[in-house]
Amino acid sequence: MVTHERKLAVQKTKVYRSYLKLNEIEKYIAYMEWYKKSSKEMGIGYYDSDIMAEEYKRTLSRYWHDTVAEAGNKPRQEGAAMPAPFLFAGTNYKKMIEPLCIAEYYKEGGKDYIEERLGHFEENKKKEREEKENPQLRSASKPNSKAKNVAPSLNDDSCFWAHVEEVLVWCNEQASNPDAKPMTEFELYVLNMLENFAVTVDIFLENGSFMHWWNKYKVIVGSNYSSAFTEVMKRKTYRKYADWVSIRTDQ
Repeated sequence: MVTHERKLAVQKTKVYRSYLKLNEIEKYIAYMEWYKKSSKEMGIGYYDSDIMAEEYKRTLSRYWHDTVAEAGNKPRQEGAAMPAPFLFAGTNYKKMIEPLCIAEYYKEGGKDYIEERLGHFEENKKKEREEKENPQLRSASKPNSKAKNVAPSLNDDSCFWAHVEEVLVWCNEQASNPDAKPMTEFELYVLNMLENFAVTVDIFLENGSFMHWWNKYKVIVGSNYSSAFTEVMKRKTYRKYADWVSIRTDQ
């Protein structure tokens, strides 16, 4: 009995320390929120900004890398989910920090980021599946009918900017090709994200990578090319997006 009580005491201490560490890490997440806000005020968005946030990024990355490794070494009972605060924080971490890793990867000349994706980001897929099965987390992360004047602060797909980087590469390669085919798959991907309010308003900042891609793309496909996506961009109905109004011009 004494041994059992000692084990319980040790386990409780570990859990307590984990929550203390999580509270400390959430301070760094708050710093990153400030970084995002400052970048937006500069009209460029935090993905494209040169503001230094390396300290926060390194601290958060190290913490979640260790958390994933520890979870892998100590598997939970089958069917048991991670505590809700850790699931929620882990998902937010990935959505906030992975874009910075993507930006750094492409600045250093990398290609096909998703194929080379860091292990602890891949591991977060498991956490996301658990989050979807947890009603408390699901309701906390999705908009409700009383909050439809607030645009999302983080992209649902943490690899959104990797897709943007790849289509920018495509545009550079096809710039002088008169027979270049429209990127219908990427168009549909973005349109779906917009229709589900799954990307931030920041992607439409004029000096950002997404709009840089669009300005190149519309030249390549030409003025005669039309699709649901290009009509949204040409007519700038995306300006309604922040108010949770449909951006589709055919509705």
